Amino acid sequence: MELMGRSGKNKRPALPDGPLKTLNDALRDLHLKAGQPSLAEMARAIAGGPSRSSLHDALTSSNLPKRDTIDALVGVLVPRVRGLDADEAFDRFNQLWLAAALAVDAPSSDGDHPREDQSGGREGESARRSHVELTPLPEVQALATHLSSAIHQLELTAAEFARRVKLSPTVVTGYLSGERIPPQGFTDVVLSSVTEVEGESAAARLRPELDRLRIEAIRARYASEDIGRMRARLEQADSDTRQELEIVIKILEGSPESWPDRVVAVLDLQRFSALTDREQQIWREALYEAVRQTLAQANIDPGQAMLKDRGDGLVILFGPSVPANDLVTYWLSHFWFGLSAVNANLARPVLVRMALMQGAAGTDSHGGYGPAVVQAHRLIESRDLRDLLRQRHGELAVAIPDDLYQLIGQASPYSAAQARLYAKVDLQLKDGSTTAWVRAFEPLGPRS
Repeated sequence: MELMGRSGKNKRPALPDGPLKTLNDALRDLHLKAGQPSLAEMARAIAGGPSRSSLHDALTSSNLPKRDTIDALVGVLVPRVRGLDADEAFDRFNQLWLAAALAVDAPSSDGDHPREDQSGGREGESARRSHVELTPLPEVQALATHLSSAIHQLELTAAEFARRVKLSPTVVTGYLSGERIPPQGFTDVVLSSVTEVEGESAAARLRPELDRLRIEAIRARYASEDIGRMRARLEQADSDTRQELEIVIKILEGSPESWPDRVVAVLDLQRFSALTDREQQIWREALYEAVRQTLAQANIDPGQAMLKDRGDGLVILFGPSVPANDLVTYWLSHFWFGLSAVNANLARPVLVRMALMQGAAGTDSHGGYGPAVVQAHRLIESRDLRDLLRQRHGELAVAIPDDLYQLIGQASPYSAAQARLYAKVDLQLKDGSTTAWVRAFEPLGPRS
């Protein structure tokens, strides 16, 4: 089989019989059955993952590929092969890679001196690299241990948890063994499951420790990474991968321990793409007017509310000194009143979805970053929140986590009554589900 690339045909590597040759043969056979997609095509399909050169080397080099590269190739090739089960394929290549890695890491029969291979490299160096990959970093292992413990408390095995959250067992096992660092979405899914079984208080106690351990794991794993190359990957990454990469870059560049807790509000204009250009302009102006007026009415200093445009909405990064209970009670009520007042003069009322989240978040000239920002964006994209706004014929739909919801009932008798208008639901997200409190705010008066 020949693999086509820009430079021409790339020949099969000359490998002696053994686990590494078996792995390479299986990988190239899978590529053939998938229709032999080009390197460029595969690289686009896994944007944000291994580079094109890494994919090329995995198929043509006599050295052991990285585990993540194998997973990426299997992930992009398996869907192209009719009747091939993804979980079985991942499990098979997992075993093939481990066998090859252990064989490469084993001492040679010639003693301790590394031998030259046909590509000019040294087997001893390749062995040392595979040994590093097989032994998780202590920081990554600490995160994996805490995640495993949380799932164990749910009385679930890794395979049972994978089925519960609809993820590949191989992927979940990789997270829980310390082989790879899970994305923010996976830790959120774990916390959501803890909430369902043990309650919100248990999840609230666990979240800060998981956030801290994940930050430490990322700093240890990417300590020697070229940040410039990571920034270049941002341009080709999908939205979820881009958010994850941005967090990694900020952690490497800054001091995440100093990120303060703050409230992040993400506002999205529903059905924005269906509007005419003029209607989109009117809606955007109306949204900004409602936000600025109500911040002033709630006595929130403009310097303590950073507004960042997102095209079909905006992000508000409140200063750490702005009390969260004031935001989910006074300001949220003011915004509802202000939005209704603006809509009273519009032929087509502005429809807004809002997600609020409190947690660690940093800011720079481009906006905000950190777990609270990512989680707020995940909430706002929930299909359930979109459906709530449409079905209730409201003007505003809001989703908040349990810690912010508890603040509403504590503020005043009026706020306690408002809290009873929220419903606790499981919001379906792109990578799982999470528990949140939601409410649809209806128009306050007749429109012109």
